[in-house]
Amino acid sequence: MIIRTRGGLPYSEDTFQEVWRDVRKAAGIPKEIWNRDLRASGSTEARAAGAPIDDVKKLMGHTAHSETTAKVYDRAKLEAHRRIAAARKAVRSTD
Repeated sequence: MIIRTRGGLPYSEDTFQEVWRDVRKAAGIPKEIWNRDLRASGSTEARAAGAPIDDVKKLMGHTAHSETTAKVYDRAKLEAHRRIAAARKAVRSTD
């Protein structure tokens, strides 16, 4: 839940979509990227930089097991698969 600085209440869905659209455009983020994608990206980047899973869990507001944070939000495994696929493709193209 994202709280508005002014008033301390959550954004309405419509207002948040408008704000996100404006921020996305200003930052040059493609429209295919959703705000929620940034959550997983932040978690993945933090883990790749060596942040302990328990710290990432706290930052993301998870109170349950660290495995939830690792399974759902840590996309490092997906990135590893992409790198492997790219490397395999590169080797094939040199044949």
